[in-house]
Amino acid sequence: MQLQYFLSIDGLMTGIVAFIFGLVVLSRNKKNIVNKTLFLLTTTTALWSLGYWRWLSIYQDEELALFWTRVLSIGSTLIPLFYFHWIVSLLGINREKRKKIIFFYIITFFFLLFSFSPLFVKNVEPTANFSFWPKAGWLYSLYLIFIYFYLVVYSVFLLFRNYKNSVGLKRTQIKYVLFGSILGFGGGATNFFLWYGINILPIGNVLVVLYPILFSYSIIRHRLMDIKFVLRKSYVYLASFSVIIIISTFLKYILAAYFWDISAEMDFTILIFSILIFPPIKNYFYRLGNKYFFSALYDSQEVVADVTDKLRSTLEVKRIYEFIYEDLNSALHFKAFGILGYSGKAGYYVPQYNQGFNLEKQRKFLENKDLHEMFIDRNEPIVVEEVKHTFYNRKTK
Repeated sequence: MQLQYFLSIDGLMTGIVAFIFGLVVLSRNKKNIVNKTLFLLTTTTALWSLGYWRWLSIYQDEELALFWTRVLSIGSTLIPLFYFHWIVSLLGINREKRKKIIFFYIITFFFLLFSFSPLFVKNVEPTANFSFWPKAGWLYSLYLIFIYFYLVVYSVFLLFRNYKNSVGLKRTQIKYVLFGSILGFGGGATNFFLWYGINILPIGNVLVVLYPILFSYSIIRHRLMDIKFVLRKSYVYLASFSVIIIISTFLKYILAAYFWDISAEMDFTILIFSILIFPPIKNYFYRLGNKYFFSALYDSQEVVADVTDKLRSTLEVKRIYEFIYEDLNSALHFKAFGILGYSGKAGYYVPQYNQGFNLEKQRKFLENKDLHEMFIDRNEPIVVEEVKHTFYNRKTK
């Protein structure tokens, strides 16, 4: 029963996280098809997760448990459809796949008509360590084969194909999405075994929360500079959620044993408690991540504010450069850091400050028109992956 409670809280947390990240993505660009389809994906994930939570929170009422499994089946039926639509939109091939998109929308909504039918979810019954677990109807099996597995596998195939042919930031973005897809759908697929009487527990479900985070991050942050950085941030949230779930499980066990019966009111009380303790737990794992991963999980606003305060204290150019280096290095942990001054008349760059670069006797760097246009004229930062894409294997001196 403790596994049942653990997974119910995990479903609640996943639903909240998915919906919040979906709203954030949609708020960035409400007209973009990529943002809109990702919002649909995260919303249906939230519907599935919240249904998952309510179903596993039921220990005695068979009819109510069956009702919530059918509610969550609505979300689970739509997830592969919106995932496929999002992938083809992200890859820029949604027009090319237009007929296939329309076809699967029609087929998926056909299956939705039977969400509350025994043809889809036959019944619920005690299984393994769970009070009630759904059993698949024959139509559900068709859905798994022709919708869930086909669309997920086909979408991952499209990602792999485009990953091989892409370069620079697009390649890094696809890498994020592939990683999130494998974790999310691989973990979520462990739920299917018990539907067919195969005694494999759905412990992979705890990984589902990572895919809305990684998918949303890949859209919000167009300049995905270092995949290890996101994995560190994912570690913070996954570790924080895991600790909260453990604490909540223990708290529910104590309350159920000594105070009152298991109920929705108790779940709500524990949820409020979990929300209150989440910030300090998250901050603890941030500090732990900074200490052991050797790359700060920084707050950009705090870094900028700190640099600004220090710059007000001096007009000495050397001290200004030192302040910038110290604060940025404490956040990003550079391998090397340098500041170049540009002379427009002479057409070259001159090192103004250097920490870690081996310049030897070189004191001038000739202007590169392409880099100059990217950095000076457009007033945008230069990302290494973009430079690799533009200049291939050429070095810029």
